Amino acid sequence: MSGRWSTGRPLRLTLDATWVVDGWSGGVDRAFGSLSGRLDGRLFEASAEVVVDALADSTPGSGPRVTRALGQGRVRFFGGRLRAEVLGGMDQSPTPMSLVTRWPSQSALPMRRFAWALVEARVRPQLGLNATFRISDDDTGLWGSTTEVGAVLYDLLGAGSRVNARARWSVGDLVSGSGGTVGVEVPFGRWLYANVSYGLDRWLFLRGTYPTWMHRARIAADRRFGRRWRMGLSAEVMTDAGAPTQLLAMLMLGYRFGA
Repeated sequence: MSGRWSTGRPLRLTLDATWVVDGWSGGVDRAFGSLSGRLDGRLFEASAEVVVDALADSTPGSGPRVTRALGQGRVRFFGGRLRAEVLGGMDQSPTPMSLVTRWPSQSALPMRRFAWALVEARVRPQLGLNATFRISDDDTGLWGSTTEVGAVLYDLLGAGSRVNARARWSVGDLVSGSGGTVGVEVPFGRWLYANVSYGLDRWLFLRGTYPTWMHRARIAADRRFGRRWRMGLSAEVMTDAGAPTQLLAMLMLGYRFGA
């Protein structure tokens, strides 16, 4: 059950309220409500969400409590050529009983806190720069963070093409390391879009106890058929010194309804 209310003015406010009840084996697994709001202006957006659980069978003795809270903001400068975004919150959503019955150790997950920030700038018509930062921790004391910086060249290989490169650094209690990714996206006419990328990372697990190199290569193509049909094909290979090579292949077929 859900409801929505919004204003129609230049400064637009939208509110959503939802109530959900999940069942399991003839009883109630979880009952919770959420309230979210979004404020849209000409140069900014702000949103927030709060989830309150009234009942969760997977957490004995649980009463009404906030299990998720999230805040997010976006702002644009210089006609949209500079964009910044921040997000932060906490999450301790109960585990569904369908999983608890299989993995009892997951019945009480620790509270997780997280924050994320993004800055994008179109410094020239054919050059864009970006940077992101993510950090999270939980009640057990484990934490991790990742920083990424990148650049995008537009229309270098023809109209609509993108050549991008990203470098990243991760620091944390479980995993740390660094690496990067390069990729090319090229349209061929109006009907075919191709994407090729390669990534290389050196990971250190458990504070450097298990170092390993990881390679990732991906190729994808997207083709339109007529006005409504679309087909996508992708293949990705991942390999590192401590695990067998993995291959992921995907075929997608889509149809667009409406005008």
